[in-house]
Amino acid sequence: MDSIRLYVSENQEMSEKDTNPFAALMQQEGPSEKEPSLDQELSDMDSETDSGDEEILNLIYESNLINKVFLITINDAPVSPSEGIPTHCVFLFDIAEQIKEVFGQDWTIIELSSAQQAVFERLMCPIPSDLVINTSTTNPDHVSEKAEAGEELALKYLFECYKRLLNLKESGLKEELFNKCESIIASIGATCLLTPAVINNQNVHQQVFDIFMREFKNDNFSASAQFFKLVAEQVNSDGMSCTDAFGPVLTILQEEMKKEPGLINSLNYGYCGIIWFFSNPEYLAEVLLNHMTPADLNSGKAYEESSLGKLLCLTCLYNRNDGGDSYRFFEKPSRYSQQQLSSTQSQIWQLTSLLNAKVHEIFISICKSSVENKHRLLEWLGNCMKANAGRGKIWSLQNQNASDGFFMNIGAVLLHMCHKFATPNSPRMLSIDFRYCKVDVKTSDDMRAKGVHLKELPKSDFLRKLDEGESIAESPDTFNFPTDLFFLTHRCLQLGFNVLHSRFMKVNRELHQYQQAFQEHQQLLNTARATGVLEEIQEKMEKATSVFLSMKAALCETKMTGNCMQFHTATAQLLVQFAVTDDLSKHVAPSLPVREDIPAILACVPAFVVDNLVDFMLFVRRFQEQKFEEIAENLDSVLSFIILFMGNKKRINNYHLRAKLADILDGLRPNFDTRIRSNIVPTYHRQRIFNEHPLRMLLSRSLLSIFNDIEFSGDEHAFEQKFNYRMPMYRILHYLWSLEEQCKWIKDLSEEAMLTIEDPVPPLFVQFINLLINDAIFTLDEAMDYLKKIRELEMKKESAEWEEMPAFERIQHENNLRTQGSIARFFNTMANESIKVLSHISTDIKDVFTHPSMVDRVAAMFNDFLVKLVGRKMGLLKVSNFEEYEFNPKQLVKDISQIYVNLGDRDEFCEAVARDERSYTPGLFIQVERVLLKIFAPSSVIEEIKVVATKVKSMSMMKETEEELFADAPDEFLDPLLSILMSDPVFLPTSNQTVERSTIQRHIMSDPHDPFNRKDLTMDMVVPNDELRKRIEEWKKEKLKNS
Repeated sequence: MDSIRLYVSENQEMSEKDTNPFAALMQQEGPSEKEPSLDQELSDMDSETDSGDEEILNLIYESNLINKVFLITINDAPVSPSEGIPTHCVFLFDIAEQIKEVFGQDWTIIELSSAQQAVFERLMCPIPSDLVINTSTTNPDHVSEKAEAGEELALKYLFECYKRLLNLKESGLKEELFNKCESIIASIGATCLLTPAVINNQNVHQQVFDIFMREFKNDNFSASAQFFKLVAEQVNSDGMSCTDAFGPVLTILQEEMKKEPGLINSLNYGYCGIIWFFSNPEYLAEVLLNHMTPADLNSGKAYEESSLGKLLCLTCLYNRNDGGDSYRFFEKPSRYSQQQLSSTQSQIWQLTSLLNAKVHEIFISICKSSVENKHRLLEWLGNCMKANAGRGKIWSLQNQNASDGFFMNIGAVLLHMCHKFATPNSPRMLSIDFRYCKVDVKTSDDMRAKGVHLKELPKSDFLRKLDEGESIAESPDTFNFPTDLFFLTHRCLQLGFNVLHSRFMKVNRELHQYQQAFQEHQQLLNTARATGVLEEIQEKMEKATSVFLSMKAALCETKMTGNCMQFHTATAQLLVQFAVTDDLSKHVAPSLPVREDIPAILACVPAFVVDNLVDFMLFVRRFQEQKFEEIAENLDSVLSFIILFMGNKKRINNYHLRAKLADILDGLRPNFDTRIRSNIVPTYHRQRIFNEHPLRMLLSRSLLSIFNDIEFSGDEHAFEQKFNYRMPMYRILHYLWSLEEQCKWIKDLSEEAMLTIEDPVPPLFVQFINLLINDAIFTLDEAMDYLKKIRELEMKKESAEWEEMPAFERIQHENNLRTQGSIARFFNTMANESIKVLSHISTDIKDVFTHPSMVDRVAAMFNDFLVKLVGRKMGLLKVSNFEEYEFNPKQLVKDISQIYVNLGDRDEFCEAVARDERSYTPGLFIQVERVLLKIFAPSSVIEEIKVVATKVKSMSMMKETEEELFADAPDEFLDPLLSILMSDPVFLPTSNQTVERSTIQRHIMSDPHDPFNRKDLTMDMVVPNDELRKRIEEWKKEKLKNS
């Protein structure tokens, strides 16, 4: 820097160094021998320059650069625009004076090495706009340029400096000079954030937020992010706290997000950008994680109280906990057309998907910032789910837990993260280690070391229990990231999607009740008071519809449901892999024969994993049926899972879960009834799997197994629940019977049953038929009882006293009628389905029905049904609208008549019909024929019924003759339960009683206990009483001989 020292002697230089506070603005080196005048140096600038002249030019260039970037100057004289100096700059008067004292009045250069202090001096000016001067000789004052030069907000000023610097770089600014200016900006920015006192205590953190949002609105967010990343890097490199420097910005963001927490707010994407800024690098991600982590880790609601938490709360759902009416998309839905509602739903899906994609980017960025930050994010998720475990419980208080929207959004984000590995046929799915669920972690260090971030998993219910002596391989020291993420996602779906789905179905039921109540009140009331009641119901109905549509929109968001379908299909495929092989090196397609041993690893599978799968598939069945077709060949994995796990209680101990699998199977059944399917959905792949699946041979066996097992679950509520569970099973059986292959395999099961019907444990098919008969008897009896009650209520409505009855009493009676009708409808539906199944099966399977242990019961049941349907008491069942209560007596008579025709060629059946003294009379079939003619039944059925009737009548006459002959039989020859003459007596060792073999055999099928003392009893325990049998036979021969 010899050229600068030309103007100061060595003594003067040393003096200035000691006394001038701005000496730092001038870089000074050792003394020089000769120092030519500045005028001379400047006059020679255009000529060939020596090294000193070149340095002067560089200094002028740097000074001009400082003018352009920082809008500061020490030259108060206007210059020509050709020199490229900004038209307005802040004139640093004090600095200029100090420099002039050293270098003379003509010195106007600020060196780059001293620019940092000059900028600080500019920032410390209370009102920099007062120091702005016009630097141009020609241009008049420009308001915008003057305002830009006099910007008072420190960080806004520095950011604009940075943008000007970037523009200069694009115009060819040397990298070295750019880096020096950038360093100055970063250093001063860091100082402003850490010590705002030096710049008049400006609210610098609010400035950061404002800059971000302004640039977002100007579509230039990346520039602001780049600027503050630069500042953050400086803070970090200086060893200072980024949390101190930037943490308050997130608090400001959080408060801003509270002001307009709506999904439709366009500023949301700016908020996303700010949070994304904090997701990387490591030191900024730490700031975000510190901000996200609540003080009370056990407070479920607290996880929403952060900027990211607020972002995750953005939803179309109505949030009762936000202190007011958050924006709802479906306000007053009755005013809008279906097309408008669909358009609104599409808008919601677009907004939700976009926001969740942004959060996904944030999560991925945090994970990439450092291993420790990935651990902290997963720990936050695990703690959040533990704190909100109450969401899955009936008694939970919503205001203590995070909202539905919060968990739906986290679930969508985690599903997106899982999409890289949790898809069907992905090799990485085979790395999921279910031993993870047996590892208990208490502390953060445990989580970090073991790679397990989900707490209290060992307390879960699992698919099965280990048998005595059975064990699981020792867990690895640490689990991989896909395993951790897989189970975090499942837990989140359990607390999010499943809970909302349950509430959605509840709202659906409530909405139906409101609609019924509205219709009833319209008919009953015509007063002013009634108008008020109707308006109140209508308002409730409107609100319920709004909530219903909002929930449906949240649950059906296309991106999330698509990922969810892939996730659950991959889960099903993995569980099938466990069931068929121990080889986890590659995906293995299931084939016959299936391994019989039950893998121990299933004892590590939490029940909620399967419950999630079941719940989602049931949702798809009801509301997004097309998803089954969209997964195409992967639908095979879903059916494999159902076949292998539905029918085997050793693979899944919980019969509730197994029974729900039948509901999914019903959803996979191709349904061509357009009355049920509002939209025609392709069924190609669903037809294909029933006809081509490699395990389809096991389908009928699996279905019958769960049909039987729910009867003996030991659950105190099983009796009521079993009918709900069996409803879809009946529909599946109808469909399977229509498939030639399945029909054959069902027949094979019946033939197999006949070979082992005397075994201690009744064979599968015999148990099924016995329970099917139980269901038919119970449900049709119940349905008819309720129909009688409904008829009584309807007759009361038609009477004169109805009009005189007070309005509230009429409403009470209507409510009672509605309740009775709902129950009757359910039992009628069950009865229709069970009798239809019996009609189908008895066409080709007869031996089971005519076996001694079954035939009397079968005959008595159908005789009783016919008496009630065609007898004189049928009038008691004549309600006003059969269809409303699913009562179809015509079809019932046809189906039952078909059963008589199917079994009528068996003497055992006809004899049993004739033996039924309770219901059979010779006139019964005459009444049946009359009804069949009246309902236009096929003539072939009527003719065949006549044949059966003739055969039964003949056998009845023979029976009457025998009864007269054997009427005086000794008591010891009579069955103590049915009081009939025994033909095959057996001794019960558990109670020392003797009964007819067929009687006890039929009893044990339904109840494996001694009927006399309730001790355990099986058929292998009974002992033939040959001595008594011979005595009975001899007595009968003697009676016949004497007759």
